[in-house]
Amino acid sequence: MTKALRDLGLAGGKVKMIGFDAGSQSVADMKNGDVQALVVQNPVLMGYLGVVTAVKHLRGEKVEKRIDTGVSLITRENMDQPEMKELLYPPIDKYLK
Repeated sequence: MTKALRDLGLAGGKVKMIGFDAGSQSVADMKNGDVQALVVQNPVLMGYLGVVTAVKHLRGEKVEKRIDTGVSLITRENMDQPEMKELLYPPIDKYLK
């Protein structure tokens, strides 16, 4: 989408764009001003709660039908805050030890 905006001369904030997820291209597009914000989930928390829920289910315990893992709106202004950086660049190595 950002390529299309650039090709049309509408990038850089002329058309406001909010993306979803923290893929490397999306983060780069936000850094350079073609994307104004990213809606990002917490993949580590999603995985953790998925395993916890599966274990509860296998044990016969009640599990919620819907589990909200949260979402954050990340912008150029807040992307360097530690909690936002961790969502943009999940420290996977930290959990694989």
